[in-house]
Amino acid sequence: MKKIVILTVVTVVMVFSTVMIPRLFEKTLAKAEITAMSNIIYTEYVNATGEVDCNEEMFIVNAAVREDDISKVKIGQQVVISGKGFGDRVYNGTVDVISDTARRLQQGATGNTVVDVVVTIEDKDEMMRKGNTADVKIIISEQRQISVVAYKAVRQDKDGTEYVYVFRDGVAVRKDIVTGLELSDGIEVLSGLLPEDKVLMSQEEIENGNYVKVVE
Repeated sequence: MKKIVILTVVTVVMVFSTVMIPRLFEKTLAKAEITAMSNIIYTEYVNATGEVDCNEEMFIVNAAVREDDISKVKIGQQVVISGKGFGDRVYNGTVDVISDTARRLQQGATGNTVVDVVVTIEDKDEMMRKGNTADVKIIISEQRQISVVAYKAVRQDKDGTEYVYVFRDGVAVRKDIVTGLELSDGIEVLSGLLPEDKVLMSQEEIENGNYVKVVE
């Protein structure tokens, strides 16, 4: 009888060890989603606003560039032009004139110092009208591919060092990174991450060396 009782107890303990303990351990695991770096094509540009005008049967945009951006603007740079009056149409243009004086532009309660720039429109059509408001993007760099990661994945320690946690063999591993541009798609990663790294979306309970359960 004692042997039967002992055998029963041992069996219960074994079942608890193999079934219940892993379940309890799983419940205590930090949970996080996985992301990764992605590559995007980035072009740097200066934003400006202006108005469409006509000059000897040629459509132009008289645009106002903020003084803190004007040093980046050069004659001959390519321009992309859009606006509410153009629907989904986007036009191409070129910077033709940069004023040699600045002026104060008052917009509502705020004002900015701006420099006037004349942009020649290269591909006008029936949607282009004198007086149209134009949103101008002056392209100031060639297209280049950059790597970005989600903002939510990036942390910063007390020393200002930015880092992420990557998922490796079930464990969160800290990797320090160097970041660059802050974009709508995420933050540029200049160094510290590999394309194959599985980056954990930031959760407060995750620390270096923690076991982590990946959630969809």
